[in-house]
Amino acid sequence: MNLVLDSGSSDLVLYNAKMRGSAPVVDALLSTSSGSIATHTAVIPSLAIGTVSLRGLRAAFSESLQGADIDGLLPTRLFSAVYFNNSEGYVVLHPR
Repeated sequence: MNLVLDSGSSDLVLYNAKMRGSAPVVDALLSTSSGSIATHTAVIPSLAIGTVSLRGLRAAFSESLQGADIDGLLPTRLFSAVYFNNSEGYVVLHPR
């Protein structure tokens, strides 16, 4: 998946994602500066990002997002520290 780190997101946001066996779903509305889109929310039991494992992660699932080159938004608040190495092209994430 191609996720973008986002300091403004409170929860994980996945675009065009299919929810398979997720926890209870609630209709919600995701509002941004460019408008609003209908979403469903659920809890993802576990998500591995490299060597970092996140558990009980709340997520918003969008049915569609036109023109998206990314699969979703990964909130930086999930990590105690985020280090970027631009010259080598990698990121180090330290979980809370």
